[in-house]
Amino acid sequence: MSDMPAGGAYKAQHDSQDYKMGRLFFARAWRLCRPYWTGKHSSQSWLTVGFMVATVFGYVATGGWLTFVTRDMTNALVAKDVPTYVPLLVLTLAINAGHYVSQAGTIYCMGRVTLGWRLWLATYLTDRYLERRTYYSITQDGSIDNPDQRIQQESKVFCDMMVKVPVIFISAGLDIIMQAAIIASISNLLLVAVACFAIVQSVIIFKLFQPTIRQSFDVTVAEADLRYGLLHVRDHAETVAFYRGEPSERHQILERLRTAILKGLAKLAYEFWMTLGISATKVIWLLIPVICLLPSYFAGKVDFGTMTQASLAAATLLGALTLIVNILPSFSDSVPSMVRLAQIDEKFELLAENHKKASGMITHLQGPTIAIDRMSLRAPGSERLLIQDLSLGIGEGRHLAIVGMTGLGKSSLLRAMAGLWNEGAGSITMPPLEQLLFLPQRPYMSLADLRSQLIYPATESDISESELQAILEAVQLPDLAQRHGGFKAQQDWGRILSLGEQQRIAIARVLVSRPRYVFLDEATSAVDVSTERTLYTVLKNSGATLISVGHRPSLLQFHVDVLRLLPAGAWEIMPVEALARDEDEAREIVAAGPAMDRQTANFMEILNCE
Repeated sequence: MSDMPAGGAYKAQHDSQDYKMGRLFFARAWRLCRPYWTGKHSSQSWLTVGFMVATVFGYVATGGWLTFVTRDMTNALVAKDVPTYVPLLVLTLAINAGHYVSQAGTIYCMGRVTLGWRLWLATYLTDRYLERRTYYSITQDGSIDNPDQRIQQESKVFCDMMVKVPVIFISAGLDIIMQAAIIASISNLLLVAVACFAIVQSVIIFKLFQPTIRQSFDVTVAEADLRYGLLHVRDHAETVAFYRGEPSERHQILERLRTAILKGLAKLAYEFWMTLGISATKVIWLLIPVICLLPSYFAGKVDFGTMTQASLAAATLLGALTLIVNILPSFSDSVPSMVRLAQIDEKFELLAENHKKASGMITHLQGPTIAIDRMSLRAPGSERLLIQDLSLGIGEGRHLAIVGMTGLGKSSLLRAMAGLWNEGAGSITMPPLEQLLFLPQRPYMSLADLRSQLIYPATESDISESELQAILEAVQLPDLAQRHGGFKAQQDWGRILSLGEQQRIAIARVLVSRPRYVFLDEATSAVDVSTERTLYTVLKNSGATLISVGHRPSLLQFHVDVLRLLPAGAWEIMPVEALARDEDEAREIVAAGPAMDRQTANFMEILNCE
């Protein structure tokens, strides 16, 4: 489809607010969370969350109880009171067991909630990606890179982190409150010292982690760019092989890899120094209980068990703060995933809004036959006028060939009729979509078995295998099913079939679905003229009305009318017979395309071959 804008490695534009945890960040997080957590589909997840919160309370309560048991057990040990010590030891083991069971229950619940949310979110984003051909619009404007990665990978990271972070903060927060209360019951001075140190440490850590959001974002984008470079080679493997482009591809891949590594090293170096600073604060933290309580212990105001309880409470409180500190790197790593998900969701919303209030657009109507009324067409995002004030009707049986020089808008006209391109004016009336089938030059081969290939785009059909075999024979693929293991065989059809075979599969889809109108954009360019003649004969006998774009003169004999596109948006319509009366003009029209096979050089001979 020669009129398609060139594609390339997409680079999304980022706002400076993307790298900050400000109002935009929290608004985006809420926007992504709200559809699931405020809907009826989340009722089971809410029950799981309730159970998970209960296990968190159990975990925190057993942790607090453990400090008191440890105090009494230590005093019994110092007093060599065996009858008191042994039951307390058994109780300590039981509390620890309950502690770990609560922790395991919390982890399991988090996993269940995460998987349920991810299933819903990925489905939700996929539906929005596919509705109103949003995927096509995103590919056209190139403003969103790697939408597949965002839906598949970033949704997993986002759901995992958005479940894990609140649970950890709730658990750590309750732990901090519990242990702070225990410390307060022992010494107000210790409580003040712990509170001051915790506040100062938290502020420092928050400030230190701010730059890691930007660093994580840069790493994520660089890794996505590397993935795109590798996929680009895979998707164009044959073309690269023909060009012997391995050195060039190696260069572009290694450049992307080098960028990703440099971004990762910069983040690693920053995290190294940051970790050293945070580790130093932990040493100070462990000294605080000793410094605050040692004078009271020597004065006989507190016993050794209380000293041990205070140390354990301080250590547990430190563990809670450490849990928060340890989650921050993972959280900053997940921020880019949330931003990239939010960007694609915002793009979906923008396209939906544009669709509602579209102006300067072609009006699409539904009717029994095809009718184009004073339609002018521009390429998306361009002021270039491809076709101006086109009016024509295509009744059933009025097969139409569209010809003209390369770049004048032949394929673009089919895109407009399919509703893919809408910028311009006028109206296009088309029958219902289920009565139409568009066949591009390179057919789409789905990831499915041979039967699914043939009934595509339908997902179900009651057509029998014997009927499918007859259709394959009609399109000159009699042994295809036998060669590849039958109609249930799963293969990478886009790789193992030649382009000519894929084009015949596309023709077979017409015979399966029986549309009223078939649009062919050089859909037989990879087969020889004899096979093309057979395929077009089969298509005409199917009862479908054909609208064909092509450069081969051999196509004209299968059509009733010819639409010729001219420079500056001009056009003309004529019957094929009128074109046939002027052999020189016929040669001029078809010669506008690529060089033709010698067998098709004489249009008049081919036109009269029957």
